[in-house]
Amino acid sequence: MSAIKNTLQDVLDRAHRGHIYITDEDKHNVPEDWRIELVGDCDSFAMWCRNELRLLGIESTLVFCGVNNPLGDHLVCATFEGWVLDNRHTWVNSRDDLNYHWISLLKDGEWHSINR
Repeated sequence: MSAIKNTLQDVLDRAHRGHIYITDEDKHNVPEDWRIELVGDCDSFAMWCRNELRLLGIESTLVFCGVNNPLGDHLVCATFEGWVLDNRHTWVNSRDDLNYHWISLLKDGEWHSINR
C-alpha cells in the first residue's frame, strides 16, 4: 500500500473508532445539520475526515453521491486522486470501485456537477 493510502487509511480508522451514527433529526432536531463531529451522520463524518486530511496537508473535498437514491442521499470525503473515505466502508476505496452515482463535489466553496 502506498504511503498516501496508508495515511488515508489511518485517518479513516480513527474516524470509524470515534464514529457513532445518529441522524441530524435525532441529534439536532433538524433535517440537515453540517457540523464537523464524529457523533452524527455521513455529512459530519465526511467533514471530519476532510478536516483531518487538511491538517495533514492532504487536499480533499466533499462529494455528494447517490447510494440508495440516484438523486443523492450520501456524502463522502474524497481526494483529488480518487480515494474515498466513507462511513459506510472501513477501507479506503477508489471511487471507481464504489457503485455510487457521483453527483457533485465541493470546490472553492461551490458545488460543481460531476459529469460521468
